[in-house]
Amino acid sequence: MPTTSQFGYAPEYSGVTPEGLAEGAKNVGLTSVVTAAGALEGATQITPAIVLSGLVLHDPQGDVNAQLPDAADLAAALGVATVSGRSVRFIHRNTADAAETITVTAGTGVTISGTATIAQNNSKEWLLVFDSPTAYTAYSVGSQVF
Repeated sequence: MPTTSQFGYAPEYSGVTPEGLAEGAKNVGLTSVVTAAGALEGATQITPAIVLSGLVLHDPQGDVNAQLPDAADLAAALGVATVSGRSVRFIHRNTADAAETITVTAGTGVTISGTATIAQNNSKEWLLVFDSPTAYTAYSVGSQVF
């Protein structure tokens, strides 16, 4: 594998371009943790800020529905002119101390692909991929037990 490229730096697939970091590399190291506790009993809204934090620790205090942000709201929160083809990843962790389940539901303009439930002591990674400023698909990438 070459250690330099025609541009004089690490190979193109390293995330670096002549202009700087590649689009997909801009979120490296920008994860923060949001804690969602007892006040979120019953149905709740996952805000764009929660999604963009990268990690939510959710103690549901009973079985709850958690609705993903409407597509237009999340697109606006990204603060970019074009969202089509962009994606956002985040992890939703169920920190319940009893057998309580979180069911993720779709906001306006959202399609869920895959299993949408998160059992106690499990986390689920989501990949949200925009089709347009008013539509995205939320792919359930998988669950992990912690």
